[in-house]
Amino acid sequence: MKAEIQKLPEVRADRVEAIRQAIEAGTYRIDPAKVLSRMLEEI
Repeated sequence: MKAEIQKLPEVRADRVEAIRQAIEAGTYRIDPAKVLSRMLEEI
């Protein structure tokens, strides 16, 4: 079980909350070029 827990990604609750609030307020913006770049890094 400990090994499984260590595999989980770190969650930054403060960052998640800030993004959640921005989405709710309609102010969250994404950079499509940055998204594409990160997606290509995963391939």
